Amino acid sequence: MKGRIYEEKCDVSPDGRLFVYFVHQGSRGRTKFTHVWTAISRVPWLKALVLWPQGTTYYGGGRFVNNRSLALRGVFNPPLDDFPLRGVRIVDGDTPEHQSTDEVPGADWCGRDHNDQIIFSRAGQLFRRVKRTDTVVADFTELSPNPEVAPEWAGRPL
Repeated sequence: MKGRIYEEKCDVSPDGRLFVYFVHQGSRGRTKFTHVWTAISRVPWLKALVLWPQGTTYYGGGRFVNNRSLALRGVFNPPLDDFPLRGVRIVDGDTPEHQSTDEVPGADWCGRDHNDQIIFSRAGQLFRRVKRTDTVVADFTELSPNPEVAPEWAGRPL
């Protein structure tokens, strides 16, 4: 896939296993789906398990309510037959876009996780702040993208 993932319309399930994402890929001539879509995959892969085609970039994406329940943002089409809805329940719920907060001065991005704890990024590292103590959750400073095909297990139905 070569396109843009809109991070503000994405979410990771509380258990860290599933990823809902919104993609704009430009022209998708000769395909079953449009140039924009919302999909669910297993972390860290982008192999779609469920895929909803969309006609516009104004909506899309969603937020996990719990590990297997998802509230979608303006997704009006059913998922494609090749990517059926299995293992995840779609629920009504608030689906605001993720926006960086100003809770940590100097952070590249800051927000709250599913437990309402502050998480933020700075200089290629991801931190969690608990009671004014910052802990490194992940360090990406030495990593660079290495596109590879998703393993077989990443495409198994939920």
